[in-house]
Amino acid sequence: MKQTCYKRVNSDRPQFGARGQARTLHLGKAGSSDHQDWQQRLKRRDALTEIEYRMGLIRQLMAREQSHPLWTPDPLS
Repeated sequence: MKQTCYKRVNSDRPQFGARGQARTLHLGKAGSSDHQDWQQRLKRRDALTEIEYRMGLIRQLMAREQSHPLWTPDPLS
């Protein structure tokens, strides 16, 4: 017997459906266009989260550099 794997997304709060009243979104079979679309959305979300994290690190480094510079240029005589 051939086994088919269906995918779905569960949420703690209702957010799916026409009026946002469902907690489960059915994506069909693994590899279907809806499932692939959802996987791409997750990859984009994860990439944006990583970019935001790295931007925060850069902002912290810039603020630290402004308050305590590592070096100052020699004044020209």
